Amino acid sequence: DVLTDSEEAMLLAMLDETSERQQIDIVICTTPSTNGYSAMDYADNFFEDYHYGMGEERDCILLMISMEGSSWHITTAGYGITAVTDVGIEYIGERIVPLMSEGEFADAFSEYISICDRFTDMARGGDPYDADNIPKGSFPAVRNLLISLVIGIVGAWFITGKQKAQLKSVKMQNDAKSYTKEGSLAISESRDFFLYKSVTKSERTDGSGASSTHTTKSGTTVGGGGGNF
Repeated sequence: DVLTDSEEAMLLAMLDETSERQQIDIVICTTPSTNGYSAMDYADNFFEDYHYGMGEERDCILLMISMEGSSWHITTAGYGITAVTDVGIEYIGERIVPLMSEGEFADAFSEYISICDRFTDMARGGDPYDADNIPKGSFPAVRNLLISLVIGIVGAWFITGKQKAQLKSVKMQNDAKSYTKEGSLAISESRDFFLYKSVTKSERTDGSGASSTHTTKSGTTVGGGGGNF
């Protein structure tokens, strides 16, 4: 398994809290294979097919991990393009690739959430992470917040059950295409496992950042980048 049940519960709580506080959809998806698609196309299609993004601009930062070929890709949309620039994506890769290479996926995903949180704060403050604004190391203040959240999740099985009861939508099927709801965490073994969350829609705020963009199959403008681990 990529994650234990308690790690899934922990990460879902982090994703929900950070997404709702920042009003930007922060998503993690793992899949056994990209089914012949490039990592970029698979991540972009996942973003489109499951209707991710908050507000009219569909603000989103989505991390896709494919176990086949050990590839990863980040797709950004709306304010996510501003918050996570091309340089920011490179930085995230530098932080999470060594962890994923060692099989430490929970730590890698926690680091990803932490960095997305901090990058969004920086962008909203008018100073997005870019080539001329590069902090060193990880973000201890944000990580401390996440650690506090983890401490608050007492008894992983009870919390997992509570999340399932609240969200009323935990399913497992062979074909990911059968899913239509939004989810913040998709963990795959031989099948796709989705944990859904409810989100509040909000308007995008203006900002700046150097991000290259392209369009998805439906014409949505997205940014992104990735590599291998």
